[in-house]
Amino acid sequence: MMNRMAWLIALGMIAAAFSANAADIGLIMTDMTLQTQDGKTLAGSWIIPEHAKKKAPVVLLVHDYGLNRRDWNVFIPDLVEQGFAVLAMDLRGHGQSRSSEGETVPTQDDLLNVGLADIQSALKWAAAQKAADAKRIGIVGAGLGGDLAFLARTAFVKNIKAAVVISPSYTTITDGKFSGMTANGILFCASSKSKDGMSMMAADTLANFTKEPKKVVIYDSAAHGIALFYKHPEVKQDILSWLNVLKKN
Repeated sequence: MMNRMAWLIALGMIAAAFSANAADIGLIMTDMTLQTQDGKTLAGSWIIPEHAKKKAPVVLLVHDYGLNRRDWNVFIPDLVEQGFAVLAMDLRGHGQSRSSEGETVPTQDDLLNVGLADIQSALKWAAAQKAADAKRIGIVGAGLGGDLAFLARTAFVKNIKAAVVISPSYTTITDGKFSGMTANGILFCASSKSKDGMSMMAADTLANFTKEPKKVVIYDSAAHGIALFYKHPEVKQDILSWLNVLKKN
């Protein structure tokens, strides 16, 4: 099994290859920054189809704890090929959103509490772009990013039309954050053995408190978060099919 260091190196190589070949894939990528209401500066990448003739639906990508926006390079070309504009962001304390090398990374609990401020700022930034259709925005998150995507679907129900929650954690359930949520329009993706089955249990539980339309897809492995895209390539089509709602006016 690939250890964490080898996994991070592999992801770095994929990120470098993606950046070098962006033009060949038919997309335009721009690195940008945005400001949160509580004064944090966040880094992100704005990717749009190269030959888009009209405003595109937008997908906001939210990475897992300890990772960064570059991990989504495995999926961004697929989204752009289907006509989506993409905003991939680094959550505070991660990637290029760290103000300094010595900055303390927020704990997972802290980030779960303040991460919605990051998402709110990203939604506002994306909606202001000329290439974006502000009425057709979706969100996809993995791991802790999936937890935030679930919470954001209710917190910003007027801004987010569809959501995909990949490998959610049980923390969202045990700390009661989901209590009183009225989310709908969510696809849950998890593997049967991830985190000893806890991600699957979390997906099923959160789905029980989600209104229709909703769907749960379980994959037979221990792959977690972004690793699902490598172990189960079919997850791409499952997500793209769910996000088709964003293409409807």
